[in-house]
Amino acid sequence: MHAVIVNDSRITVSVDPQCDNAPENPNFWGDVAVTTLDGEGVTTGHIDVVFVDVATMTQLNEQHMGASGPTDVLAFPMDAPQITDLQDAETGLNGLPVHLGDIVICPQVCAEQAASHVGTLDGEYCLLTIHAALHLVGYDHVTDEERVEMQARERTYLASFGYQHPVDTSS
Repeated sequence: MHAVIVNDSRITVSVDPQCDNAPENPNFWGDVAVTTLDGEGVTTGHIDVVFVDVATMTQLNEQHMGASGPTDVLAFPMDAPQITDLQDAETGLNGLPVHLGDIVICPQVCAEQAASHVGTLDGEYCLLTIHAALHLVGYDHVTDEERVEMQARERTYLASFGYQHPVDTSS
């Protein structure tokens, strides 16, 4: 497999399936990221979506999060934390294009949790891509308030792709 570039003339997404079990249709996962970023007011920039094997995800999770074992998704914001106003994203930093960051997804972990989480494998990929894209633009889920806000945004974007969020906060 090789990297695919999704370019909607505003936001460019490079999708790089670095493992054998990466999902098909990389353009779709780029579109999910673009839809999320666009919905958050980001109209230009670049991100990378990379699908990796368990060993690579385990290493990244341990190195960057201090956690053992693999995780489903990691987001690595780049220029986004330096952008104080989304208008800055239009011109870039120091005249350079804004690299919002990288999204790393582990298909094996995704497949293991899909049935009990979102319900389908594609739905799980969709949620993880949305979740990570939100991290790239500053959302987090450390506090209960942040978690509720982030899940509300996830719910909105998931619904636009025909999926239901696994966490019901209506009660």
